[in-house]
Amino acid sequence: MSAKRWGLIGLAFLGLGLIMSGQRIDLGDRDFVGILLALTAAFFYALIPNLGRFLREIDGKTLTFLQLAVASLVLAPIVAISDVGEPVWWAVLVLVAVHTVFALYLYMDGLKEVEVSEAALLSYLDPLSAVVYALLIFGEVPGIKTIAGGTLILLASALDLIWARGS
Repeated sequence: MSAKRWGLIGLAFLGLGLIMSGQRIDLGDRDFVGILLALTAAFFYALIPNLGRFLREIDGKTLTFLQLAVASLVLAPIVAISDVGEPVWWAVLVLVAVHTVFALYLYMDGLKEVEVSEAALLSYLDPLSAVVYALLIFGEVPGIKTIAGGTLILLASALDLIWARGS
């Protein structure tokens, strides 16, 4: 990976850090557990593009099925012992079919067309989209750190696209 690409990933990570710096962290309550779970999720999320690139010969549908099967096996005991109430089944169906299966299939299939570093840069758009949705849906106005962080993320992604087309 080139020094330019590492620089862009660093710039995007700095932007992500700025967005997250506005969060109040109190390790004396359940936030600590949430942080540990988020770090664990981030680790496994980072594995997806790397593993997807090594499994180019495997069909995207198969990769999607295997990933969702493993996730289901891991989450089933947690769901069985938790008290989540009665689910709204049409919402669960939409969440599973569109936002999980279809989106994951497109992602896994798309990984065959891009470099891992490009997928990493694009993944930084996830928290930025959460900020935009919070503004549009809940009317939550982002702070200056969030705006600055989002700008750095977009700048890193834009520079990556511009430099990729130039080479």
